[in-house]
Amino acid sequence: MSYTITTKSDGLSDKTSPFIITIRVLSDELSCAPHPTFALVGQEVTWTADPGNLKNVVSYDWSGDELEETTIEPERSVKVKYNSVGHKNAKVDVYYNCTGDVCETKSAQCSPSVQVFSDILFEHL
Repeated sequence: MSYTITTKSDGLSDKTSPFIITIRVLSDELSCAPHPTFALVGQEVTWTADPGNLKNVVSYDWSGDELEETTIEPERSVKVKYNSVGHKNAKVDVYYNCTGDVCETKSAQCSPSVQVFSDILFEHL
């Protein structure tokens, strides 16, 4: 995508100063990611969903390696402590725009994954 921004001088000053414009493109694309992406066994990892511009989100349904079978949270983050080494993945389903018992649903595979390592003990020789 490209954007064009046009500005006008107020005509009162001959000075120009730099400025920063931040543009956030709202998307209806659901995404999720972990923090941290590298962890030790037993260290807490937080998976967080970004619902984009989805309106009226009701719940986040998390699944993945060493997560409970299904963890339904009203919040967009879920925390887990991994008990084994390796790559860990998560997926989130978001329920939104509910009318009665019927909701729209979007799903996302989280990226990146988490790499879990065993605790390493270094000894000074």
